Amino acid sequence: SKVLSQRPIQGLIANKSTPYYEYSLPTEGRAFTSMGPATIEHDGFSGMTVSSTSGGDLIVRDRLMQGWTATIDGEATEIKAEGPFRKVTLPEGGGTVEFRYTPPGLLRGLLLFALGLLVILAAGISSRIGQKTDSREKEA
Repeated sequence: SKVLSQRPIQGLIANKSTPYYEYSLPTEGRAFTSMGPATIEHDGFSGMTVSSTSGGDLIVRDRLMQGWTATIDGEATEIKAEGPFRKVTLPEGGGTVEFRYTPPGLLRGLLLFALGLLVILAAGISSRIGQKTDSREKEA
């Protein structure tokens, strides 16, 4: 069920081939269902906890980006797009949704950083061993 309505924005737009839309929201608040507002229990940089006593589509007015995952009462669920926002479907009777964000590529970046650090350390150790061997050969 579509909760948001949209209409194209007319006027001065630099790139006319890109569609721009204005979204009409059915309720105030940052998180809501079709039955009304939902309760944001925690809102942080890497996560958000939202609860609702009504089922149906829960929409959070936060940009949907790669890296977000969600669970409803501990069970993994799919995050869908509702315009530019995040949407999950709650079971009858509602539930608690935990959204978690991990920047895409974070793990890969950390692994590459650690590998680079190991290479630099190995090169430094190898260089010191080589210097000690050279100094011992000169003494002999």
